[in-house]
Amino acid sequence: MIQYSDPQRWLVVQFRPGSAGKLLTVALQTIDRVAAWHTPFRPWVRTLWRNSTDTWLRNEPYHQWGTDFFSRTMPRGNHVTSQEFDRLCDQQATERLRKVWASDQLVIDYYHRSELPAWWQAAHVVRLDADHQNPRYRHMVLDKLFPWNSHTQTGVCQFDNPAMTRADHPIARQFQNQYRYDQFRSEDEWYNFALEDPRMSFEIPTPKYDLEQIVSQQGLHQTVADVAQQLQSDYNRDDLDLVWQRWSTANSRYLD
Repeated sequence: MIQYSDPQRWLVVQFRPGSAGKLLTVALQTIDRVAAWHTPFRPWVRTLWRNSTDTWLRNEPYHQWGTDFFSRTMPRGNHVTSQEFDRLCDQQATERLRKVWASDQLVIDYYHRSELPAWWQAAHVVRLDADHQNPRYRHMVLDKLFPWNSHTQTGVCQFDNPAMTRADHPIARQFQNQYRYDQFRSEDEWYNFALEDPRMSFEIPTPKYDLEQIVSQQGLHQTVADVAQQLQSDYNRDDLDLVWQRWSTANSRYLD
């Protein structure tokens, strides 16, 4: 059986939702030693990210490894053993993952929890965080993950698992597989509620990068170059410029 649990074959991006982690995750795929989620890479990048927040989830980048038997966000399947991980991967891995595994490239994935699962404990990990007092981070959280309507004073939680809905706000109404709340008196109160959500409030160890380091073209290049050096590799600068162009165009409202 293939040892998919070999941590040295994985590059994991551990980031807090709302900190532009998918931007960094795609950007790191321009590193020579890191396998892209989709090939050819440039045509795929051109399909990513849109200006509208109504459809942003459908245009977010996602891998095609076939490893959805565990959750990157929820407490589901995260505590299986490395041996069980190997068995499940052997059963469910896509041809894309098998092909990458047969090469000398790293497999990149992401994670939204504090404690990495057993098979990633010794993996290459890139950590990204954001200061909750940063106005840019607040804007991103309230625009995408927890939209707030100041006219109706209602908030919507875009996370779609009801098991994680706060017990102290039981009147949340289900709305298009989301959850709408009516009992918040201000944007500040709603934002604080969002930050207390278990999927937002986990610890990320240091050293780590910050949102502000990757939301400029120069900063993104510096971050990717730094990780590439750590991996004893190089990166494709033209491909990274395309990634930045796509993300910055679709998310220009966060860059003002």
